[in-house]
Amino acid sequence: MIRRAGLAIALVLATVAAAASGETPRKSSERVVFNTPAGDLVFVLYPDVAPRHVRHFLNLVAEGVYDSTRFGRLEPGFVLQLFTAEDRRIPLTAQQRALLIPVKAEFGSVPHRRGVLSMAHLDNDPDSGCSSFSILLGPAPHLDGKYTVFGELERGLDVLDELCKVPVDGNRPKATLEVRKAVVVASAADLDGMHLVAATPLAVPAELTSSASSASAPALAGGLALIVACGVAAFALANRLPARIQTSLVLIMVLVGAFFLLVLLTPAAQTSSLLAVAVFAGMLGTFKMMSRFENPA
Repeated sequence: MIRRAGLAIALVLATVAAAASGETPRKSSERVVFNTPAGDLVFVLYPDVAPRHVRHFLNLVAEGVYDSTRFGRLEPGFVLQLFTAEDRRIPLTAQQRALLIPVKAEFGSVPHRRGVLSMAHLDNDPDSGCSSFSILLGPAPHLDGKYTVFGELERGLDVLDELCKVPVDGNRPKATLEVRKAVVVASAADLDGMHLVAATPLAVPAELTSSASSASAPALAGGLALIVACGVAAFALANRLPARIQTSLVLIMVLVGAFFLLVLLTPAAQTSSLLAVAVFAGMLGTFKMMSRFENPA
């Protein structure tokens, strides 16, 4: 009896130690393959960590619920999120819609790290997870204990990288990242005969990548025209205008130039901390300069 108790205690301690070290839990025999425009993503699931979510996910895939769904949220370094099945391109059948029921949360010890699958849910209801989930693009410890981790990306990290190269508008991909087909594979060995699609660069239409710059071109042209007009006026009327008005014209030129530099540099500053600091410092300098012209003595 003592020996059995000792073995049980050792087993529990080993389990706790594995969880604390972030060791990957037991993987399911099944694999799930998502075919995307950038290649195939292969998921493996954690049946011991989130058994309800694993069964639910496998049922949805087997019934074709994920076919024609799309990744609608992309935040580099954080998540690539699949939108709900109700948002898919092909309408759901009555049988498929009947499977879309909430699953009670299963918070395990697996941390939110790059590659894991995390079930999405409503902000104030952790038991509302159903079909939308995220692939983590980096560590996100603030999600631990708040969202259910039920699997990981086993193959296709290079495919994931290609999907994440798509330009975004805010956090919405500008190109359609559709799951063309999702299938359940009985075992990892069966993947060898499937001819998985390797990572393929996405062909993004040029107008999607240049839309922001083309849309801002008229505004930039107008701003430059205003700067030139103010400069010409200040030069032509240098001997006729009071010094205060000349100073105001120069101030207008500086402010207009600063504004359009801000418009041009802000998108790039989102990916460069150094540039973001420079933009912020420039704004502070501009405000400081403006204050010198208020209530002149």
